[in-house]
Amino acid sequence: MGSSSKNYYTLVVRENDQWSPQFGDFNKEVVNDEMDDSYGEYKKKDLRVICTSESQEQIDTEVRNLNLSN
Repeated sequence: MGSSSKNYYTLVVRENDQWSPQFGDFNKEVVNDEMDDSYGEYKKKDLRVICTSESQEQIDTEVRNLNLSN
């Protein structure tokens, strides 16, 4: 698969002071809907939508950076 410059949005959730990816899509509205529908019991400070390429390596790097900044 070739590289893509299209934005990919990932819902990350913080539990026990660790961020982890939970859901992703190319459509930010779909990710926000998933956050509202499935993660309503979480505090807003423990939910984020990050924007990367669709590369798993880039998503992992962004999540790792979030965890380092805790």
